[in-house]
Amino acid sequence: DESGLLRGIIIGGLIPLLHQAKQNAEAMEVARLGLEIFLPFLRWDFGLPGRKVQVATLVALINLMVAAYPIMPHHGGKIASELMACWGQTKRRLQDADTLLLVEEEQRLCVMVLALSTHAAAIALVFCGERARAILIEIKTSNFDSDMVEHAIEVEKGYQQLCERKGVADAEDQ
Repeated sequence: DESGLLRGIIIGGLIPLLHQAKQNAEAMEVARLGLEIFLPFLRWDFGLPGRKVQVATLVALINLMVAAYPIMPHHGGKIASELMACWGQTKRRLQDADTLLLVEEEQRLCVMVLALSTHAAAIALVFCGERARAILIEIKTSNFDSDMVEHAIEVEKGYQQLCERKGVADAEDQ
């Protein structure tokens, strides 16, 4: 099955490569390629196999942001946009679970994707800075639905919690 092959490549190949290439020129090159691969998979909506790929992709994206943090501010808008879109798409699918006849396993994976995409978006605020923050500001001040606005606020709270845990100074306070 194609989704199993994709998950295997992401989990068995790319994540270990990111750990080996931490914070050097190699990690920066892997990051560029990784973003080209990972971001489209966040919107890969092919039922149960798609959810499995999304979970693996979210874990890999978090690892990528950590491994290649120096270049993440350049990609913050793209990363935050895709994470928020992933969350919104998954939230709608979960809300329509009865109509779509989602199997229980896909429903559990949808819940996992919601949690992981929220956490990844908070991490994106840490590593991507202003470009990621601008996406959340746009969501909160534009004509987005109330669920998405509440989610943007939840991501900001997650960011604050990460900063408090790690003793990271908020850029606005400096």
